[in-house]
Amino acid sequence: MVQLSALFWVSAQLASCHVTSGRTKHGFIGYGIDMYKPPCAFSCRSIISGAMLNCSVIDGGEDSMAGMAGMDMGPEFTTSPECYATDDSFLRTLAYCMSTHCSGVSEWKLEQYWVMNVAGIEPGQPDSKESYATTLSRMANAPTEMFMGDELNRTMLISEPDYRINSKALITFENIEATHSRYG
Repeated sequence: MVQLSALFWVSAQLASCHVTSGRTKHGFIGYGIDMYKPPCAFSCRSIISGAMLNCSVIDGGEDSMAGMAGMDMGPEFTTSPECYATDDSFLRTLAYCMSTHCSGVSEWKLEQYWVMNVAGIEPGQPDSKESYATTLSRMANAPTEMFMGDELNRTMLISEPDYRINSKALITFENIEATHSRYG
């Protein structure tokens, strides 16, 4: 009888690990924690998240690559969560990418992604200055210039090869992590 009640207790504890709400996530990847849902939105943000924005701050101090011939990486900069949440070029590029690649995802899921992830995923991140739908509606024309991976100072397109590669990588990585959870 003691073994049965211990087994019940362990089962109840494991079941409680399979639920998640908000930014605080509990459970295992694939079992309560989804890393990149919807993958289309995470892919769009991932591609532009390393870009220098109008509100990014150029870091001072010693060049970490100084003295290494051929290793000029350009200026080092930091982009704060507040910057991501308020930069028009970033928000509009992200919204346009999501609108073109997330056609099968419901509007409320895209808005939920927007609220929880535009500025970052840490607790206490600032909210975006406007909703996904509002950002998209403020775009007069579709962008015509392609994002090349460096500075994002206007609304830009994300190339299809960049999107496909990034999307497949995120989906594959989440599947691998879920498999680790299942068999670990």
